[in-house]
Amino acid sequence: MSKRRNPDRDESASDSQNFTGWETEIGAETFHVATWGASECCERGRRFADEVVDVRHLKGISFVVVTYNSRKTIGECIASILAQDARPIEIFVVDNASADGTPDFVDAKFPSTTVMRNDVNTGFGSASNSGGRAAHADIVAFVNPDVALGPKWSTEVVRVIGSNRGCAAAEGKLLLADEPGLINCAGSSINLLGFGCMTHYGETALAAAKEKLVGYASGAAFAIRRDLFLRLGGFDESYFLYQEDVDLGLRVYEAGWQIRYAPSAVAYHHYKSDLSDSKVRHLEKNRWKTLAKHMPIKYFFLCGPLIAASELGLIADLFSTGLLPSKIKAALDFFRDLPQTLKARRIIRNAAEVPDVALQLMTDDFPAIIRRTEYSRELGKRLISTYHSAFLRRYAQAWTYGAELHDP
Repeated sequence: MSKRRNPDRDESASDSQNFTGWETEIGAETFHVATWGASECCERGRRFADEVVDVRHLKGISFVVVTYNSRKTIGECIASILAQDARPIEIFVVDNASADGTPDFVDAKFPSTTVMRNDVNTGFGSASNSGGRAAHADIVAFVNPDVALGPKWSTEVVRVIGSNRGCAAAEGKLLLADEPGLINCAGSSINLLGFGCMTHYGETALAAAKEKLVGYASGAAFAIRRDLFLRLGGFDESYFLYQEDVDLGLRVYEAGWQIRYAPSAVAYHHYKSDLSDSKVRHLEKNRWKTLAKHMPIKYFFLCGPLIAASELGLIADLFSTGLLPSKIKAALDFFRDLPQTLKARRIIRNAAEVPDVALQLMTDDFPAIIRRTEYSRELGKRLISTYHSAFLRRYAQAWTYGAELHDP
């Protein structure tokens, strides 16, 4: 990897990973960002550390943008980052061997950024980890190149992380860039079958106005405490693409932390809802990988019948669209990687502060990947909702079940 350093960055900034608190000026306000970890047991059994270390010399937020043939949208993305009310201390663009001149464009158009060039496409997780390791701020934000941030996005995610006990990460409200009056995602959830779901999709932009807990932070745009991100090992690079944000979210919760939705942190996403062979293959392989890594054995006994029924429905859906071969390839990929996945499972469960928290996070939301008739979608929604209420409701005692997760 080749890297061009940002000439405007203060190289004297500390890169210590041992701090757990800082003060930063966001607009006209000053927030004390306290770190909580795993020394104190909460009422519901979730645990957070109570250590606080002052690192006031670190101000602001670092940004990481991973690109791959992103020339059409990267200019708008970086311009929106530079236009933040809380100006970032650094921006890293990690390019995965684009063939459309993306890194050269960024170099020429935005000389204050740091461009990191990979010789091959290493995947979203690996490239994001490179940027996360290079960053210097206490908070690092990951933003997709097809996302443009509203000017208060940084202010709001830092405020939410800093003002909520045990909050490690935050995502904002994503609106559809082509229809900015409509929501793309207003809080990410993990449904009963391991699908990452976009809540409030298609609703008016004024909806979902309350802050809340979420199952994970969408990789499209979120911020996280850098020290925790590094301690968790960053994204699992074996995912390559898709579901790595769901996996990271589960590891955050298993470590005893929270993730929250910041409704005033608005961004605009050039969302593509189409399915391709590659997308289905990665989504399905990684969905099963995530379930195998994180779910307790009792989950597979409880949800076995629902899993079997849903797999038959998904197979029928993909067959009708000509994408069934991708589903078969995903299954082969999953079983090929299963020994490595089970090894990761043992490590995660041995280290987890809250090993079965995934059961509490699962909702009855319905995934957008299923695109059958309105009747079949409603039938699927009712089946998942009924099953969740009957078998998993007692595990979600600290949450409400369904689309809305909130504090106990």
